[in-house]
Amino acid sequence: MSPRSKTGVQPDLWHPSSNAPSPSVSTIKARITHPFLPTSGKEIDVIGRATHWGEERVVYLDDDGCQRSISIALTDIGPEDEFRHVAAGRAMFRTRDLVALSGRLEAILAVEPV
Repeated sequence: MSPRSKTGVQPDLWHPSSNAPSPSVSTIKARITHPFLPTSGKEIDVIGRATHWGEERVVYLDDDGCQRSISIALTDIGPEDEFRHVAAGRAMFRTRDLVALSGRLEAILAVEPV
């Protein structure tokens, strides 16, 4: 008969899988593609994907080993932004960003000074 712990469960019955990937090892590489980020062009090791703040993000380890995430749209593994494809590098801003800016400017200008 095998020994049991105080909980009635056999000790050492469950072992961590020896073939499970380590969180610091990645098989997927991605490149940060947003031209205005200081890390633009940098290759990162993807350790996972997650949804943060309603946005799909790539999770990776930075040079210091800290876990970071970046929008999947800012990498080469995300679907290509249609506007960027059509603009082919000729436009600095996306239409939806300019529309949002216009709305904010109208709201600021609508406030009358005291």
